[in-house]
Amino acid sequence: MSLNWRQFELGVLRSTLTDLDDVMPAPEVAIKLVGETLWHESDRLRALGQYPRRDLDDASVAPGSLPVFGPGLGIASIERPTWDWMKTKDYGMLELLSYEDLAWDLRLNVIACRLRYFLDPMARASMPSSILGSAIGSRKYRRRQAMTLRRKSQANDS
Repeated sequence: MSLNWRQFELGVLRSTLTDLDDVMPAPEVAIKLVGETLWHESDRLRALGQYPRRDLDDASVAPGSLPVFGPGLGIASIERPTWDWMKTKDYGMLELLSYEDLAWDLRLNVIACRLRYFLDPMARASMPSSILGSAIGSRKYRRRQAMTLRRKSQANDS
């Protein structure tokens, strides 16, 4: 089960980023970047946090005793050290909010994800090019990707 992307985009993502526009501008590229990140981190809006790391060879872990969440909470999969780092850099924006609220508050996840990119724009450099290219919304990029895939497919068919 997952959320309907269009409803999420219109009801949560865009409205939240528009509300933040005075503090953090939300051009279309920011909306796409945050949206793509949330889509990826939440496994297509199906997970409310990182999946737990499972070491199936570890005999000390009793069946059914693994935690529900991995180290990252929320659809943005924000980890505690990242949250703490953002709180030191955001000039009080997250002061009254709790890290644990990421597990259920969709708007807070949008804010935290946007704030992460806003505070450290270089974080984008470590993103896979397919996510960044899609988030930037470049038609040329998507056309080039499609042409490359078609060429590979045609070469494989030959």
